[in-house]
Amino acid sequence: MTHRDCCGDTGVAVLRAYHDCGSQGYIRPDHGRHLWNESPGTFRSVYSLYDRTLGVQYMLGVWDTLDRLQV
Repeated sequence: MTHRDCCGDTGVAVLRAYHDCGSQGYIRPDHGRHLWNESPGTFRSVYSLYDRTLGVQYMLGVWDTLDRLQV
């Protein structure tokens, strides 16, 4: 979901499809990285707390943008 634009807009297209059909379900990033000071045993590989948070905020930002474009 947090891929760069040069890699394609698949993530945005998926969110647009859910947005356009009025989905009210949950969203969550499907992967992440190990960041900052998360120590072994306090995170699951590719599901670090901070990176999941960044991913969710990215998706919510895309969703808010889609709301504004619809007006």
